[in-house]
Amino acid sequence: MLDIFAGTGALGLESISRGANSATFIDTATTEIIRDNVTRAKFDNCTILRGDFEKILRRLSKQGLTFDLIFSDPPYARGLAQKSLNLIAELNLSNGLIIIEHGAEEILASDFEIVRKINYGHTTAITIFERKLT
Repeated sequence: MLDIFAGTGALGLESISRGANSATFIDTATTEIIRDNVTRAKFDNCTILRGDFEKILRRLSKQGLTFDLIFSDPPYARGLAQKSLNLIAELNLSNGLIIIEHGAEEILASDFEIVRKINYGHTTAITIFERKLT
């Protein structure tokens, strides 16, 4: 699984605890917090990457990596939810579900199929995508 804008790493760690083989975390500011949480959870199947998510996603793609589960929880109202979704599609990083938390006012468009969209009040939404079957 891949956790973009990982924050504390909670989503990735929860995924591992529920059976994911590994987790890759990307964030610009919280990698030490993620590393501490990974250590406390005693998981050794985690990769923590600090830096610009676009550059890191391109590097992961060049390495031939794909992910069955991708979480993206960028800061709202900066266009980063759409940008991360576009990059995931462009770089063929997804083999399964893509879950994006975003501002409720943001409308995400993609060639991926929307499985479900959930609004939480007036500020937050979660949209779940998967690759369209051909």
